[in-house]
Amino acid sequence: MRAAFHGLPGGTRILDAACGIGLDAVALRRRGFRVTAVDASPAMVDESRRRLAAAGVDVDVEICSWTDLPTRFPADSFDAVLCTGNSIAHVRSETEMVEVFRAFAGVLAPGGVLILDTHHWELLDRIGERTIVDPVVVERGGARCERSYRWVRVASKPGLWRLGLVLEIADRDGRRTRTLTVDMIPFSTGELRDRLRSAGFTHISIDAAADDDRYTAIGRRS
Repeated sequence: MRAAFHGLPGGTRILDAACGIGLDAVALRRRGFRVTAVDASPAMVDESRRRLAAAGVDVDVEICSWTDLPTRFPADSFDAVLCTGNSIAHVRSETEMVEVFRAFAGVLAPGGVLILDTHHWELLDRIGERTIVDPVVVERGGARCERSYRWVRVASKPGLWRLGLVLEIADRDGRRTRTLTVDMIPFSTGELRDRLRSAGFTHISIDAAADDDRYTAIGRRS
């Protein structure tokens, strides 16, 4: 995904449309881009603001859903929209995804680009249900955290995948387990391309590789 930014000059106006805890916003601002960050989660926005302040970078962070972007920002506000972390898989239908893409296009300048990354759902479908243990153990403040990810199909809702994040935390108080789950609606690369086109994007490129579980898609606003 980093390669998508190589052609963008310093000062480019970027909207981080799924900022989460602000990691991308910090990195982009430090590279000289003019960054605005949004997230629909107040908790994520609070954490993002905290991390940005700690990093000493100036980024405006707001609570905003994707579909509300055109009412929050004027047309032509940004030269690029960034949507990372597989966030787009949280939309609930094809219609909603096209609506979201139109909202992104609505705040982009003519010729502006949308850059998103996502899981390679066709690969996941071929592999099937699986558990991935993160080899990186996080250690902070005397605590150790081991992470694993479990992908399962939701039997009651055909086509839906559920991701379970399991955190095994060990500290001076003992060992405990936290589990977080999120449901995601998969789509093929062809479906993604069609939906971007329906929302008015052109010159669409998708770098999906047969054996890579993530890929980047780029579309340009006409």
